Order: sequence, then C-alpha cells, then structure tokens
Amino acid sequence: MATCPTCSTELDDAAQFCPRDGTTIPRAAAPKIAPAAAEPAPSPIAATVAVKTRAPQKPAVEEDPDDPLIGRLIDNRYRVRARLGSGGVGAVYSAEHVEMKRPVAIKVLHGMFGASEEFRKRFEREAQAASRLSHPACVAVLDFGRVSRVEPPADAAKLLGMPYLVMEFVRGKLLLERLEAGNLDGREAVEIARGVLGALGHAHALGLVHRDVKPANIMLTPPEVTGTRVKLLDFGLAKDVTGEGEALTQAGMVFGTPGYLSPEQAGGKTVDERADLYALGVVLFEMACGRRLFVRPDPIEIVRAHVSTAPDPPRRVRPSLSRELEAAILRALEKDPARRFATAKEFDAALAACPEANAAPQNKSAARESSTEKPASAGRAKFNFKLDLKKWPPPVPVVAAGGGALALLVLIVIALAIRKPAPLPPAALPVVVAAPQPIAEAAHHHVELAVGYQRKLWCSDALEELDRALRADERVRTDPDVTRTAIQCLTRKTQPKAIAFLVEKVGPGATVALETAARSDGNQEIRQGASRALERLADAALGGGAPGAH
Repeated sequence: MATCPTCSTELDDAAQFCPRDGTTIPRAAAPKIAPAAAEPAPSPIAATVAVKTRAPQKPAVEEDPDDPLIGRLIDNRYRVRARLGSGGVGAVYSAEHVEMKRPVAIKVLHGMFGASEEFRKRFEREAQAASRLSHPACVAVLDFGRVSRVEPPADAAKLLGMPYLVMEFVRGKLLLERLEAGNLDGREAVEIARGVLGALGHAHALGLVHRDVKPANIMLTPPEVTGTRVKLLDFGLAKDVTGEGEALTQAGMVFGTPGYLSPEQAGGKTVDERADLYALGVVLFEMACGRRLFVRPDPIEIVRAHVSTAPDPPRRVRPSLSRELEAAILRALEKDPARRFATAKEFDAALAACPEANAAPQNKSAARESSTEKPASAGRAKFNFKLDLKKWPPPVPVVAAGGGALALLVLIVIALAIRKPAPLPPAALPVVVAAPQPIAEAAHHHVELAVGYQRKLWCSDALEELDRALRADERVRTDPDVTRTAIQCLTRKTQPKAIAFLVEKVGPGATVALETAARSDGNQEIRQGASRALERLADAALGGGAPGAH
C-alpha cells in the first residue's frame, strides 16, 4: 500500500499520482511510462505527451520525533517549531524569527534533491521569482539562503549547506479542503477566482508564469487579517518568460499537476500566461460545478482529456449558473491558447460582468442546496408560489401532459381573472396537491461525505456513508451522486460491498450508470464489478424480486 507524502492518503500500489492533490508518488519499482507515442493511443495527441519518473529519493526529514530540523536554531535567526507539510521534493515548517518574534514558514528541499545541482538551481529560481512579487494575494518571501550554522551543533553536518526559503506565515484553509467540504456557490467561486486573477495578473506583469495553479496551491484567508480573500502559493514551478536567467526545463518535459494542465503544457510545448488562465478555468469549473472537470482513473488519461476532450457545459452540470459565467469558464478552457482570454485582466473583467459577482452571500443552508442542485429533468425542480383561491375564477378543465399542465392552467386562470367572472362556488374549489417534501438534509450530508471519502480512495467509509444516507431518507437513492460514488467503489477490496449496495439498495435505477461503467470505465476492476452488478440485477428481476424498492 502506497501513501501520498503530502496528504497521507492511502493509494493503490500502482498509483503514480495522488488523486487528491496531484503529488507524484516516488517508489523503488515504479514502472516507467513510455512516451505516449509508443502506446496504441486512442487520440492523435498521444505523441506529444511524455511523463518522466524518478527513482525514489530518501528524504532528509522523516515523519518522526527525531526530525533533525525541529527545535534547531538555523543561522542564529530561525527557530524551527514543527512540520506543516511534506511533498515529493521538499517540506515546509513553522518557525519563529527569534529576534523579531515573528512567525514564519520555512521551505527546505529533501536531502537527495538538495544535493542535486539542478534542483538547487530550481529552488533558487523559486526564491528569486517569489521575491519579486509584492501583491497581497501572493505569499511574501522574506529570506533565502543555505544553512551555515545550526544550534545545537550535534549531528548538524547533514543540515549544513541545505537551501531554505523563508516566507510569511499565513493562517487559513486550502481551497482543496474547502472543495472537499462542499457548499461553494457561484458567488463565492467567482470571488475566489477573481482573487487568484489579481495574483496572476501581478506575476504575469513581472514575466512569471506559475504553471501549477490548483486548489492545493490556493489558500483562503481571513480578509480582515490578510487584506485579501486568497493567497496564491508555491511558485516552485514558475517560469520566467522574460528571457532572463538560465533555462532549467528541457524541451518536451511536462511539469505540473495532471488535473490542471493546459493542453500546451501537457504536450511539453512552450507556455505563457494563458496556461495559468486555463488552469484557473479548471479550478473555477470545479468550484462552480461541484465536481472535477475530467474524472479518469489514470492520470495519463486525464492529460489526454485536457488535450482532446471538450469540457461539459457548466450549466448542464449546475443549471443555476448564469450564462455569463458559463461563457467565461468555457473561454478559459479553450484548447487553443489564441481563443482564450489574453490576460488575467480580461478574464477578471468577464467575471466582474457575471451576475454572481454582485450576488448577496448565501446562508449555509442555501449554499448546501446550491451545491447539490440537479437539472429539472432529474426531478429536483422546485416551485414556490401561493394562490388566494377566493380571488380566482372557476378552473377550466385542462388536458395536458407532464409539467406543461401546471403552466397552462396558471395562464388560463390569469386570463379569466382579467375578465372578472362570477365568484368561485365552494363546491368548485380545485384540488391542491401538496409539494413533495425535500429530501432530508442529513441524507445529503452523508452523500457529500461519501463523495469526499471516495475521492480519497476510502471506499469502505464511502459506502458506509451512502448506507447512512439511505437510512436517513431512502429517496436519496435517486441522487446520481449516490450511484456514481458506489460505482467508483467497485474496486478489488470493496467490490462485493459496492455490488450489494447497488443491487439491494439502489436497485434498477442504477442500471444505466452501470451499463456505461461496464462498457467504458477506464478501470478494469470497475468494469468487471459493474458487469457483475448488472448480472445480479437481472437475476433479481427474473426471480421476481424488486431490489432497491424496500
């Protein structure tokens, strides 16, 4: 069982990227991925995609009480307090400037990477790039150097010469965590995106392209403390497009996170600021629609999708979004950079013109409802109106089908009201059908938890939350997220449990989604599990059972 070094998510042994935050998973026996041109690729873009794997590197900093940095005084200035997080290349610590009594964050390279001249130069490039930034939405760099003195000196030899970067210490929550918690509405999505655009516009004006815009690199902060809603983090992959400095990236090499790569970045081509605008378009889609732009089990398939697969129209996913916001997202996601927004300022102007930019904040209940909204065809359309029957004329018989009957009846009643006919006799009162009660909020809460657990690959926990959701309100079985999440749990370890849930709890309503998964899901285990679930459903139908109806 592999573990992500950044978020500690447990992964399958074959995983090469963490699906939660995109971290590359180093391992001793990781199979090398040949350039896509050598594969029987399904799309013509495969020849441009290459993924570089590295041999495992032993970090100089371990997750144990004997961490050689914690408690040390570095260069007589910084007292290291605790580790905040660790990635595949480096780690970040909380520390204090001992003279100024100021909290700071210190980023260091893991041992083997720190010994690599290429990574030292890249680390120095990050420090130089970030030190030029002075926008409130960009994390400020305070210092940079290589460790020359350590107190206490015992076992300090391994730390001497290690490069470190000192940044402002910012309290807040990563957008990644906020997305997993759900409840983001269109107004907040636009607000966050515009904050990131402010940081990108400043960086781009200095000739810096971030190249790794993603939810894990966007921090939401208290505006009253920081003066801004967002902070853009980690310029470790930033590229200086002014032509100054030594080029560190080889032609055709892909850098970035698979889920947020622009098509030109995925193809190893030259990138400019429009690559950052594409990545922010992906993030904005995820915030506004409540799901990832492309969901594939294999990171390579996600990369190919960015190059050749058209995105779903956002209003098809969440109909309450404005047409203006949908147009802005789709323009940012254009495959051809020439068809995207040319600058962050142009993107920001398009978002400022969206109705969401001037909408009032929603309360938590309204935000939750928005985050789980489905199209009217899915049975979630709501009507909220009141008629004073004493003021309306007798109803006229109407023969119509579906929801059109209600609209036609209202129009006829209004037309007759204008003619002011005789008062309505008591015996002619129409039958008023009460609107169906909304699905219990607790059920939606359990579904949201299940979706989050499945994204972390905690499939057993996800299935338990789905079961709790149905116990809270059995009508939630019609929610597409229930079926979709259960199908994604049809992997080896939880396949029997997922099949039992789909057959016995969801029932025939899962058939269409199961047929699609059995035919085209990229994970062979899920395809096999979906086929077995379909066989069980067919057996239940032939036996006269009615799974999912109890």
